[in-house]
Amino acid sequence: MAHEFNIDGYPWGIVNNDKNPEIYIRAFRHVVDIFKKEKTLNVKWVWAPMNYSFPDEPWNDWTKAYPGDEYVDWVGFDGYNWGTTQSWSDWQVLKYLFRDQVRLARKLWPTKPVMIAEFASAEKGGNKAAWIREIPGYLKTSMRDIDAMVWFDLKKETDWRINSSGMALAAFREIMKYPIFDGSGEALAKLTVPAAREIKKVAVASKISREIKIDGDLNAFRSAVPIVMEDSSFYKEGLNWGGPADLSGKIYLMWDEKNLYLAAQVRDKNPLVNKKEKQDIWSGDAIEIVLSTNPGASPQRDAFERGDYQIGFSTGDGKENKPAVWNWQRRRTPAGSEIFVKKSGKSSGYILEAKSPWAFLGNFVPSAGTKIGFDVAIDDADATGERERQFVWNGDWCFYKDPSVWGVLEFK
Repeated sequence: MAHEFNIDGYPWGIVNNDKNPEIYIRAFRHVVDIFKKEKTLNVKWVWAPMNYSFPDEPWNDWTKAYPGDEYVDWVGFDGYNWGTTQSWSDWQVLKYLFRDQVRLARKLWPTKPVMIAEFASAEKGGNKAAWIREIPGYLKTSMRDIDAMVWFDLKKETDWRINSSGMALAAFREIMKYPIFDGSGEALAKLTVPAAREIKKVAVASKISREIKIDGDLNAFRSAVPIVMEDSSFYKEGLNWGGPADLSGKIYLMWDEKNLYLAAQVRDKNPLVNKKEKQDIWSGDAIEIVLSTNPGASPQRDAFERGDYQIGFSTGDGKENKPAVWNWQRRRTPAGSEIFVKKSGKSSGYILEAKSPWAFLGNFVPSAGTKIGFDVAIDDADATGERERQFVWNGDWCFYKDPSVWGVLEFK
């Protein structure tokens, strides 16, 4: 009801009502209250903003116009891949239309199911059939929180229809075979979403009695407890994962008073694909860690604070582009860091070993029993040379900027 209230195209829009979201809220509640008074119970109320706000002003923030849990059954979003049909538009993949909005809605209203209430793609500017075929992959990874989708099957501003071309129709018929789409209207009417359980896995970093030589020999990590990421539950970003042989791995952590040591054994059909440098190393084969040097930091904070760091370890390409370590907060390679990478001799993949000095992280030095926020990810690039998929240990795809989804690292 009263959808897309955060753009300027409708009389019920916030922009047309004194720029006051409270007026919209009162109107929405008024209609729902009438239905309740008349005991009309066979209605589900979908509150559906556009996936962007126009104008983009504080008073037009869609989150400020939520009518309340007792008035909303579903949270919905509308959004379109306009391609190049408009002077202001370009080709947009599905995840960038909705991913941030769905994630925020789930955090703000965790018991409400989420619907893509209107979506479609144009033909002009890209490959619509390929765009359609990518939908199941996104629903299995970074868009897992979507519970229903409604295709806008009309020829209007452009030809949004599923059958706008034979290839688009064939792609749609193909994805409808996926079990993920085996739903019914009756089932959706009864759908409830339990509040998400907060998961804080615990990784262990064992203390080492002497400094580890960074040479690719992982014997020093024999006593370390591995972080194992091998199944689909860790697959948080990307498309077309081919199973553990395609991407999986084990991460080992150790420490002493001078350094944090990291080792990784990664299975990867196309290892050492990273021609990126400095802040761009995430878009290739790499390991990323995030950690807090403040044991007292709130685990519920949703943005980086002083003492939070993200460090990347690039494999390089095995040729001219050498392995590298990079910290995004200080925008440099940590002074005194070292890294060694080689292809694995046992199977397709690579071994990575590195150290990063505590001195670079504000002279934080842990002691036995210290616990800090922590997460780790494996980045994977293949044929395109860009990152195509990502495994994340505890959090979701947003772990690199949201500490609330991190796990815990305990020093022993």
